[in-house]
Amino acid sequence: MSRPTQGQAWPRLIADFDRNRLLPTGGDADQVLVKASALDYDSLWGDDQTGGGGGGSVFPIAAPSSPHALDDEFVSASLDAAWTVVNSPAGATIDPDYEGSWLRAQIPAAATDAYQIRKALGTVFQAGTQASVTFRVALRGFEQYCQGGIELWETTARDTGRVVGMLCTVNGTNTTIDSFSANNNSFSYGEIGESLAKPQQHLWLHLQRSAGNVFSRYASTDGVGWRRFRNDGSWTYDYNYLVVRMYGSSSGGSPDMEALLDFVRFNWLFIPQ
Repeated sequence: MSRPTQGQAWPRLIADFDRNRLLPTGGDADQVLVKASALDYDSLWGDDQTGGGGGGSVFPIAAPSSPHALDDEFVSASLDAAWTVVNSPAGATIDPDYEGSWLRAQIPAAATDAYQIRKALGTVFQAGTQASVTFRVALRGFEQYCQGGIELWETTARDTGRVVGMLCTVNGTNTTIDSFSANNNSFSYGEIGESLAKPQQHLWLHLQRSAGNVFSRYASTDGVGWRRFRNDGSWTYDYNYLVVRMYGSSSGGSPDMEALLDFVRFNWLFIPQ
């Protein structure tokens, strides 16, 4: 067989791949190969799920790859389609496409004002089901109050039913990671302070539930190494909503604090408990 010329090489190579079924047919120009099973060559074309926060970088600089349907990058299209606004403070600037895929909230208002959005979870965090949620938060503030994180709600309102959550908080010159649970607006808090959260104010937070309904909370500076800082007993409740909470105040009404969330991942990581 004669050697193909430069113009013939790629068509012949593509034809050889097609005959040997090494690549699936179809797919769009911006899609990538995704494993369909553990079998060799069993692949399909799918959307790139590497996420934002890095402009083409890979994990752990960018968000981890995950196929879960509830995952979110906090871009305009997904916010409009999947989230319900619970509260949006007057005067706040909400930017869901900041630096590609960060959700940014500038809240020049009173300390009681929080930007909150809610997404239905289906059966993911039902009692007796192993589940986890992982996200990355960053705060920009100095001697002000700002906070960012996620909560799981039993009902559509924070003060009715049960709530569990994780928040990174800057309060004055102190930075803490707050974890809490609540029953009908009666809150129980635990926190880890300066050693991990300061000065980064840029953290990965992880909440997971075992099949035995034990909740564990973890924090990381890089998404690779994790520190557990709270472990709760058996809670046999259904959590039906994920809520993003971005909260803050600034003196004089000026936007000198910002809370940012990069992504949320479901069932991406399970840490031995």
